Amino acid sequence: MRKRVDEGYEILGQWKDMFDSQNLTLKGSDPADPNKGVDPATVKYDPAILKKRRDAALAWKAAFNEPNALAEMKKLVANPATTPQTVQQANLTRFFWGAVDIAPDPAKKGVGMVKDLGGELIDQARSGLTDVLKLADIRGEAKETQFHDVRKRLRSLANLASSFPEILDDQNKAAPLLKTVTTFVSRFGDVEDAVAGLHISMEARDVQAIPGHQKEVDDGWVTLKKQIVDDKLDAALAALGKLV
Repeated sequence: MRKRVDEGYEILGQWKDMFDSQNLTLKGSDPADPNKGVDPATVKYDPAILKKRRDAALAWKAAFNEPNALAEMKKLVANPATTPQTVQQANLTRFFWGAVDIAPDPAKKGVGMVKDLGGELIDQARSGLTDVLKLADIRGEAKETQFHDVRKRLRSLANLASSFPEILDDQNKAAPLLKTVTTFVSRFGDVEDAVAGLHISMEARDVQAIPGHQKEVDDGWVTLKKQIVDDKLDAALAALGKLV
């Protein structure tokens, strides 16, 4: 089931990238101004890439909704194990329990275990941030993955704190720190959208557009690195670590 969901995340994400990479605002997405933005029906895409990614999304959807597959997943979710199960590290998400060197402790209550997880995720986020800041650029698959993973670590931390606010000892102190984290999740996402635009132009072999997209990625990374330092993201993560 996890494999099916993970495949959908990747396939639907690639389809969504075609819109996100164009720096457009979807009409109706801004509550303050519902008329601001573009009608999705008017957005232009490369026909060949659109068909390729749409076909992949529809094929995944059909497979996911296949009656036998759905019945299998419903049965699995509706019948949890009566005793705690040990899951191999390789089968855990690498942005939650799969990312840390600790395991859930049956002697602790749930909140205590999530608190331990939160502290470890903060350490992972800080470590990843330190390493990615050493990069002069984020060109190439390995560096793009490293960049993407930092954003995922920040998002995992923000989601954990949102779902389990009780793991933080002082909500008043934590609120502005978490605001900093979520702001950078968005800022990393803006650069990722530029990377997606570059990939699409390369896939379309649009030699005229590629240099402009590459410049957008490079400039975006330079700006983001400065923001990370100026807005003290690492200090915010360190302060959160003291509240867990």
